[in-house]
Amino acid sequence: MDTNTLARLLIDIESNRRLDTRHMRMDLPSGSSGIGEGPPSTGPKQCEPLLLAYYQNHNMNEMEVAAEFLLAKIPSRQLLAVLIKHLKEDRRRSGIWAQKYSDIRAEIGFYARTLGFEVGCGRCLGFEFETDASIKSCAGRGERNILHMIEQMSEALI
Repeated sequence: MDTNTLARLLIDIESNRRLDTRHMRMDLPSGSSGIGEGPPSTGPKQCEPLLLAYYQNHNMNEMEVAAEFLLAKIPSRQLLAVLIKHLKEDRRRSGIWAQKYSDIRAEIGFYARTLGFEVGCGRCLGFEFETDASIKSCAGRGERNILHMIEQMSEALI
């Protein structure tokens, strides 16, 4: 497997892991599939009991651990941009991930929280992007960092 394919696979695994575990982080109403079209409602945190039990007992597989470990090494702002770009380009996704970059920029705090990033009250703590192109260029830097780390790891194993 070449480094580009491995990088895309790790990004896909990490984005899926982050979206799958968002029930644990977000206020989703009981009976919700978690695939809403916008920010969750306010109120006490509630999840489907079976889904909550699954995630509490879910052990990450080796690829999920590797993806989380490797991608945690790039700056958070770059990782957020990489995940947003990946989810926007993923044809399996719709809803909030089909929004324009300008709409995502306007609600970057919501998107960051959806992907498990800690965001301060009313501020995004460095996650703001000035233009649509800045999200893409930041994602490009993040992707290059991921590729560089994979290449370094490959060389160390040889």
